[in-house]
Amino acid sequence: ALRLERRLTREVPIGVRVKGRVAAGFEYDGYAITPDRARVEGPEGAVSQVREAMADEVDVTGRSLNFETPVGLTPDRSGVRIVDGAGVVLRVRIRPERITRAFTGVRLEPGFPAGARHPVRLQPATITVELKATREVLDALNPEAIRAFLDLEGMSPREAPYLVKPRIVIEPAEIAMQIAVQSVSDETIYVRIDR
Repeated sequence: ALRLERRLTREVPIGVRVKGRVAAGFEYDGYAITPDRARVEGPEGAVSQVREAMADEVDVTGRSLNFETPVGLTPDRSGVRIVDGAGVVLRVRIRPERITRAFTGVRLEPGFPAGARHPVRLQPATITVELKATREVLDALNPEAIRAFLDLEGMSPREAPYLVKPRIVIEPAEIAMQIAVQSVSDETIYVRIDR
């Protein structure tokens, strides 16, 4: 029996495989592949089943710097071919390893609108903030640079407490850009505003 099928070409995403462990003190930070799609060609039945074109596996063992490398492509199904697989470049990002550290006793700072002053009671009065960054950044961070603001805009004295979410601010801004807030010990603070 002879079966004839239409020849088809279609675009599919490129799948990336990275193996190995980067150098101690560093971590794999993802990749970018250019282009990120490839064209496959073959009989319609086979082409319609192709989900992606697989790039050659790349080994990051022992690496401590970003790098780029050309990669070949193979379809994830037999019976089809890659039409434009040349010139595909994989850029691998590697960065200094980030660690998590808890900073205890971060004081809460109530922020009233300008001119408004009322006695405030906070429960709790301090919180613990868990930050993630490189060891170098966290070692250099002054705990006094971590501030927890409570926005009390529009709030006035009342019997019942307000529930306010603290906003973590780290100064200066250049340092803050390198740090991620992982968690806060108390997501909401009980704020009582007295007359």
